[in-house]
Amino acid sequence: MSLKRKILAYICSIHPYLTKKYFKDRGKGNKILIVENGKERLARPYDLPELRTSITGNNNLIKITLPSRLNRSKFCIPANDCSIAIGQNVSGSWNLVCYEPHSLMTIGSNTEAGSVIISLLQNHLIIGEKCMFSDNITIWGDGHAVLDVNTHKVLNKPSSPIIIGNHCWIGERVTLTKNAQIPDDSIVGIASVVTKKFIEEHTVIAGSPAKVVKSGITWHGFSPMTYEEKMSKIEKEKLF
Repeated sequence: MSLKRKILAYICSIHPYLTKKYFKDRGKGNKILIVENGKERLARPYDLPELRTSITGNNNLIKITLPSRLNRSKFCIPANDCSIAIGQNVSGSWNLVCYEPHSLMTIGSNTEAGSVIISLLQNHLIIGEKCMFSDNITIWGDGHAVLDVNTHKVLNKPSSPIIIGNHCWIGERVTLTKNAQIPDDSIVGIASVVTKKFIEEHTVIAGSPAKVVKSGITWHGFSPMTYEEKMSKIEKEKLF
């Protein structure tokens, strides 16, 4: 346990009401679980010192696998029967609101983010492993019904969950709307608006609305120069 968690654990032990600052729960049947070394237990504030929750709905489940670095993250759940699962080594600022019952969000292991705002409105969100999100990214459904003027039939219901595959790089100021799907090993360019399902892997998707602009790519977390230097060093070591 880090020094910060030890200090917070001691403070919580002598001031039990401090827990309410971190985990505000005015509903019934809600659970925040920690998975550590393969075992589940109820979360304590010092497990997740940067996470704040506000739950006013009932029978919601949040499950987080340690270690975790949810810096300045907040999960707000006014709905009922929602489920959130966060994998190991997920980092960054994630601000989530579950507006509709039975909402589902999963984030795969080793995914990192700058800042992401998520609004779940009658849709699910599935994020794969080893993804990288930049800053000021928004993911949401439609908050209001669009109707046919003659029949009053709803025209904008989501038809599929929002899915981001494994090893995807989402650029700054990207917006993903209902039905958006990004395949494995893809890049979404800065300020793009993704509104539909993409199938082809190893692509760059960009624009508003987004489209495939380049195929046959992959990416690495190193900067271009650093990557070249490291690869050059590896090649030299092979020669000698």
